[in-house]
Amino acid sequence: MTSKSNNSKKQRTSVPLIANKKQQDMENDYLTKLELLMSKQENITNQDKAKIVYELRKQYPVTALVKYLNIPRSTYYNLLKQMSRPDKDADIKVEIQTIFDEHEGRYGYRRIREELAKRGQNVNHKKVLRIMRILGIKSSSNRKK
Repeated sequence: MTSKSNNSKKQRTSVPLIANKKQQDMENDYLTKLELLMSKQENITNQDKAKIVYELRKQYPVTALVKYLNIPRSTYYNLLKQMSRPDKDADIKVEIQTIFDEHEGRYGYRRIREELAKRGQNVNHKKVLRIMRILGIKSSSNRKK
């Protein structure tokens, strides 16, 4: 009778240990991916977290990953759907980058917007500024006061 109870205790303790090991492996994999991202940028957004979940989804359950990352599952799936859509601003991004490079980084968002208008693309200045921030480009000269 005691051997049965000892055997069942071993089974009960081994299951949480295995689950705990998987949890630790998942956390380690996440932290390595996070470290890679942190080297490229300073703060991590939900979109970055969703990319990490997407990369690790074949190794670990999505529910466990999103729970560990503190993002709702619906947010993950919405971001996943958003990432699969084609970029509607791709041609504008290329155009902004070429204008910026042609003028050797001296043009800010206002002059780039004017140049886009000359080239036949009427784009709002806020959109140009947002795209420039996404591309990580900034005018090298300061605005006159």
